[in-house]
Amino acid sequence: MSASYSEKYFDENRDKLLAAFERVLRRQVHFLTWYYAATACWALLCGLIGWQYGNIREWKIAYPIEKFMIPAISEWHAMFTPFTFPHSPERWVQVDALSSDGILYQGAAGIFHVGGDGKLTGFFLKNTKRFLRTEYLEAKKLDSGVSRERYWRMIPGETFYLPGDKISNLNFTYVAKQPLDTLAKDNLKKMNIDANVVIQPATATVQIKEPLKTQPAQDVQPREPQQTKTETDFYNFRVCKHCVLNRMSGLLPRITQDTPVISRSDGRSYHIYLQYGPTPQSTATGVSMAGVYLAHFRYDLDSKNRRNESVIVVVSAGNESYDRVVQIVEMVADKLALMLRDGKLPAKFYGWSAGNLSELPAKKGPIKRGK
Repeated sequence: MSASYSEKYFDENRDKLLAAFERVLRRQVHFLTWYYAATACWALLCGLIGWQYGNIREWKIAYPIEKFMIPAISEWHAMFTPFTFPHSPERWVQVDALSSDGILYQGAAGIFHVGGDGKLTGFFLKNTKRFLRTEYLEAKKLDSGVSRERYWRMIPGETFYLPGDKISNLNFTYVAKQPLDTLAKDNLKKMNIDANVVIQPATATVQIKEPLKTQPAQDVQPREPQQTKTETDFYNFRVCKHCVLNRMSGLLPRITQDTPVISRSDGRSYHIYLQYGPTPQSTATGVSMAGVYLAHFRYDLDSKNRRNESVIVVVSAGNESYDRVVQIVEMVADKLALMLRDGKLPAKFYGWSAGNLSELPAKKGPIKRGK
């Protein structure tokens, strides 16, 4: 410092000043080298802890991590990714987004964007669906047990962008990529238990007891139990959630674009869909068979390890219109879906007549496809 404002002092102590400068420079280089090396190691350690946070959050050491480190991570990262869950089983994030204009969207979470103030500016959804709320409320007036899944419609395109200022509510669901029965079977194997696991909808009903009222004595007749409807089934979808959970393409192929979209699934263990039909049939000589149609279905059933199996149904519809025939095929799909939901394998051939679905012999003779 003396040499910086006194040239005389600098001239008199030139050699000592240069030696001191060399020592300081060498020590500063050493300090900065070790400082940035330690900073890099600390950053890698914090990154590793953050990456493994889902696995170690139940340990006792998780408290200091949650106290000092987690507050520095954006809450949007914790919501739009499976950050807080263990790595096994692997999960994907389903987002239900209610827009400010009252439209409900659902899809898999994609890339999200956060502004400098920490607010969400927008995000992408994959395999996005839109809920037909008005149609659902109208249908619910006629049937209180109507399934909500019938009123979801796929939005074309690979990704769908939602601006943050158009969102009024968000709901996140962290879904395991593997089917639940596979996860349960793996957990049993870890406990050295070799067993098959089949997931079925609950059959128990909830009865609400009303306060007893004083009434005159009278004969009481037992009431017939009412069949409960499940809300877990999916109807007439183009992208199969069951296939997506099994890491397969969710698109269900149809032979022609004229084939109606008729599909059923519980989203976990099975699916069935109409691949071709209903088509009018004719005899081997080309004579039209009045009112006879052919419907070709394909299904998967995880509990039986069956993939892409076929079911052919011959529909005898009489003089019914084509729209009515499609409705009959919908009823056939419901009956086949009930078999799969109960873990039963459908036969290869069925016949539909007068509201009944009956099995046909496997060797019934060739049925010529109508043009």
